[in-house]
Amino acid sequence: MRPLHLALSLVITATAIAPADAQQRPAYPREFVEQYVNSCSSGQTGQARAICQCMIAGIQRRYSYQQFQRLNEKIARTGKIQDANLNQIIQACRTNSKTYSSRSLRFSSLKARF
Repeated sequence: MRPLHLALSLVITATAIAPADAQQRPAYPREFVEQYVNSCSSGQTGQARAICQCMIAGIQRRYSYQQFQRLNEKIARTGKIQDANLNQIIQACRTNSKTYSSRSLRFSSLKARF
């Protein structure tokens, strides 16, 4: 009984700590996520794909789909990533990769089609 009580307490605590807007955010369209990962990794598999999956997971945690669409449009217009939070997500995913190659990945700016 005691381990169950502890597990439930941890779930309740984690839910209470999570930002309210993150709890209520609808998921990104599955097609958008797949297209993002494929475009980012240039169709490669393995480590490149894992980094791109890391990036879209971080993006989904930080931005609503609408927020990311607006940010993505700005990146497409300017060709620059000028958002500190997005840069942190990208760097964290690249840093956590043991075999990162700058030639194998690129940040994918997708025109919102969904």
